[in-house]
Amino acid sequence: MEINFRKLVRSSAVFSVLGMLPSLSRVLLMPLFLLFLSPYNYGIIGLNGTLASALPIFLTLGYNNSFMRYFFDYQRNKKILYAYVSTIMVMTLVISVLLIVITIPLGQKIHTVAFKDPVFTYYPYGITAIVMAMIFSLNGIQLMFYRNLQRITSYLWLAGGIFIVSTIAESFAILVFRFDAAGIILMKVGGILLVSIISWISLIREMGTISFDFRFLKSSFRYSVYLIPYIFFGFIYTSYDRVMIEKYLDFNALAVFNLSMAIVMFVEMGIGAIQNAIYPSVYEMFKNDPKVHEESINKIFRFMGMVIMIIVGGLCAATPIGIDFLKPVYRTAIYLVPVLLISYLFRYLWVVYTVPLFYYKKQVKKLPLLNFIGGCITVGVNFMLLPTLGLLGAAIAAVCVRLVLYLCTYYLVIGSSDFKFDLSYVWVIFLVVSLLLTGLFASDYFFHLPPLLFKGFSFMPLLFVMMFYIRKLKLLSLKGVGELLKINTYMWRI
Repeated sequence: MEINFRKLVRSSAVFSVLGMLPSLSRVLLMPLFLLFLSPYNYGIIGLNGTLASALPIFLTLGYNNSFMRYFFDYQRNKKILYAYVSTIMVMTLVISVLLIVITIPLGQKIHTVAFKDPVFTYYPYGITAIVMAMIFSLNGIQLMFYRNLQRITSYLWLAGGIFIVSTIAESFAILVFRFDAAGIILMKVGGILLVSIISWISLIREMGTISFDFRFLKSSFRYSVYLIPYIFFGFIYTSYDRVMIEKYLDFNALAVFNLSMAIVMFVEMGIGAIQNAIYPSVYEMFKNDPKVHEESINKIFRFMGMVIMIIVGGLCAATPIGIDFLKPVYRTAIYLVPVLLISYLFRYLWVVYTVPLFYYKKQVKKLPLLNFIGGCITVGVNFMLLPTLGLLGAAIAAVCVRLVLYLCTYYLVIGSSDFKFDLSYVWVIFLVVSLLLTGLFASDYFFHLPPLLFKGFSFMPLLFVMMFYIRKLKLLSLKGVGELLKINTYMWRI
C-alpha cells in the first residue's frame, strides 16, 4: 500500500483541529481563570480535572484503548462493529455507575486521606470527577468510532458541541454568576452531559439497538489487560505530581504549575491530535508489512516531529509575553515552561518508538513495565526535590521521567523489532532546540536577564526551527515561500 500523503495531510489537518476542540475550551477560558479567579480556586479546578482524567483508567478497564486495535478487525461487518461499539460503551457505563454507588459512603474518607486541604471534599469535587470521567470515556469511544470511519461531520457535532457548550457554561459561571470553583465545575459537568446525552441517543438510533456480547470483552481483555497497569502508572508519571504539589506545597503553587502545564499541554494536544489522525494509516501499514512501508512510516514520524518542534518554538516565544498580563504570583512559570517543554520533546520520541509496542500483541505486555518505571521516577524525584526546589523540582522530575522512558523504550524496541526508525534531520532540530530551552531556563533562573532581552532570546527556538525548515525544503525564493502555504506541496517535500 503506497501512502497517499495528500489524503493523509487532509485527514491529519481536519482531525487534528477537531480533536483539539474539547481541550481548546480550557485554552480560551484560561484568561478568565487567571484574571477572575484566585490562584487557590484555579488550583482546585486543576486538581479536580486531574482526578477526572485519571478515573477513566478504572471505568473502561482498558477497553477504550483496545478499541483502535480491534476496530479494523470488525469494520467489514457493520452489524458486528455496532455490537462491539455498544458492548464497550455499556460496559463503561455499568462500571461508572458501580463506582459512584461504591464511593458514596467512602468518598469523603478517601479524600481526607489523599488530600491535605480540607476544602477539597468528595462532595462536590470527587463525585463530579467521577461523572466527568464517565462522560470522557463514553465520548472518547464514540469519537474514535467516527474518526476511524472518517466521518468528519459526526465528529464535529460531538467535539464541537462539547467545546461550545462547556466554554459558554464556564464563562457564564465566572463572569455572570461569579461562582467559585465548585459552581464552575458543576456548570461545566451539566453542560457537557447535556450535549453528550444527545450524541449518545443519536448513536443508538444509528446502531438500531443496544446490545451486549461478552465475547467482545473476552477477546479485547486479552489485549487491554496489559494496558490497565500501563495506563494507571501512566497517570502516576504524568499527573500524580499535582497531588504531591498539593501535599508538599499548597493550592497557590499548584495553580502556578497548572498554568505552566496548561501552556506546554499544547504540545501534548498536538501529539495526541496527530496520533489520532495518522495512527489508522500507520497501523494499516504495520498490518500489511512494516518493512515494505518503512520509509512511508518514517516520513509520517518526521512530519510529526516537525509539527511538534514548531509548536514548542511558538510556546517558548509566547510564554514570557503572555505572563506579563497575569498576577505576579504566576511569574515562576516563565522559567518552568522551558524545562517542561524539554520533557515533551522526549515525550515525542517516546510516542514514536512505542508504536511497535502498541501494535503487536506480544509487545504490548512490555508497556506496563515502562510506566511502572515512570511512576516510580515521578514519585521518587518529586519526593526528593519538591521540599527543596519547589516547583522546579516537579519540572526536573518531568524531564527525568520522560528521558528514562524514551531510553528504555528505545532499547526494548531495537532489541525486539525489525522495524528501523529513521528520524533523520529531526534529531538535529531536537538537539539544538533542547540546548536553547536549557539556556532560556538558566538565563531567567540564575541570571535574571532584563525582560526585553529575555523575550528576544525566547524567540530563538522558533526562529531556528523555521530557518531549518526553509533550508531543508530549499524554499528560499518568493515562489517557494508561496508554495510553503500549500500544505499538499510541503508534505510531499517532507
